[in-house]
Amino acid sequence: MIFGVTFFSYFIGVISNYDQKRLTPDKSNDLNNWLTLLTRFTNHKPLPAQLVNRIESHFSFFWANNRLANISREDAFMATLPRSIKRAIMINYLFQDIFFRFRQFFNTFDNRDSKFLYDIAFGFMPRRFEENEIIYDEGDEVPEMYFIIEGEIGIGYRSLRMKKEIKIVKLFKSRSFICDYNVCNHKKSEFVFQTVKDAKCYALTRRFLDDLFVTYPEVGNRIKKEALTRYNVFTKNPVMKMKSKEEEEEQKDESISSPFGQNDASNENVFKINVTNENDLRKENSA
Repeated sequence: MIFGVTFFSYFIGVISNYDQKRLTPDKSNDLNNWLTLLTRFTNHKPLPAQLVNRIESHFSFFWANNRLANISREDAFMATLPRSIKRAIMINYLFQDIFFRFRQFFNTFDNRDSKFLYDIAFGFMPRRFEENEIIYDEGDEVPEMYFIIEGEIGIGYRSLRMKKEIKIVKLFKSRSFICDYNVCNHKKSEFVFQTVKDAKCYALTRRFLDDLFVTYPEVGNRIKKEALTRYNVFTKNPVMKMKSKEEEEEQKDESISSPFGQNDASNENVFKINVTNENDLRKENSA
C-alpha cells in the first residue's frame, strides 16, 4: 500500500512538471527538418510562409496542451501501477474536468466503474480554431468531434442567394460538444461549422471511437443513439427550419419579380382583352 501511494505521488509530480519538457528544442528541430523534407517534392521550393506559420502554430498549441505528452499505455511506470491508481491518474486527475464538463456525452456517472472512461482518455487531442475558420463545410467528411473548452463555434448553412455567405443559426460555447453525431454514425456534414470566436477544444477521432466501440458495444450504441437525438433536436431541426424559411422567401421574391409570377391570372386576362380588342378593330376595318 505504501509502495502504491509513493508511486502515485511520484507520478503526479512527473505529470505536474511536464510543462518544462514538452516544448523542448528537439521537437521544434524535428518539425523544421520535416518541413524541409517536404520541399524535396517541390524542387526545393519553400512552403508558403502563411502555411508554415499555420503548421508551426498548430504544433505549438498541440505540444503545449497535450496532457498525454508523458503518458502512454506502453509506459513502463503505467504498466507497473495497479488499476485503481491508473484510473485515478487518467480520470480523477488529468481529465477530471473533461469528464465532468461533458458528462452528457460520456455518461460519466453511469460509466464511473467501467474501464471505458480510462480507455477513452487516451484519445483526447488538443485542437485550436481561429475566428471565422471553417471547420467543416456542407458535404465534408467529418473525421473528428470536438469538446469546446473556450470560444464559440457556429453551425449554419450557405445562403441560397450567395453561396459565399454563411448564415449561422446555432452557437455552441464552452462546455458544448459538436460533430458527435457525424463521427459516431459515420455521417457527412449537412451544414457549415464555423468558428465565431477563437476556440480551444479537445478532439476524438472517428477511427479511435470505432475501435473503442468494438470493445464497448453497449456504451457505443447508447452514445450513437443519444447523439442522433441531440443532433435532430439541437442542430438539424433549428437549422433546417431557418433554411426552409429562407427558401420560401426566395420563392416568393422570384414569383413577385417574374412577369408570370403571382399575377399570372391577371396577365392572362389582359392578354385575352388585348386579343379581343384587336379582333374588334379588324371587324370595324373590314366593314
